[in-house]
Amino acid sequence: MARARRFHTSTLGPWAAFTSFSPYLAVELSPEICIELSRLVNLRTPVWEDESRDALAWSVATLAHESVHVTGNLSEAMADCLGDADDPDGGGRAR
Repeated sequence: MARARRFHTSTLGPWAAFTSFSPYLAVELSPEICIELSRLVNLRTPVWEDESRDALAWSVATLAHESVHVTGNLSEAMADCLGDADDPDGGGRAR
């Protein structure tokens, strides 16, 4: 229950995510992020034509950011930088 509350107490509201290391390693994504990632898997049109492309982009960037933390790097600055490293626009995602 404590994990569920963390999503809605964040400044990101329902678009929050975090990595936990105890009692086990896990990336916790909000339901909104999971929904967008699921939609992306089944998307039949180019992402740039989707009316929710910002939500899709945020969700992918958040997953990339949290994947940096999974490697053991706890620095938010490094997670932002490395999580956006493959972004052709150079990142620019506000956290």
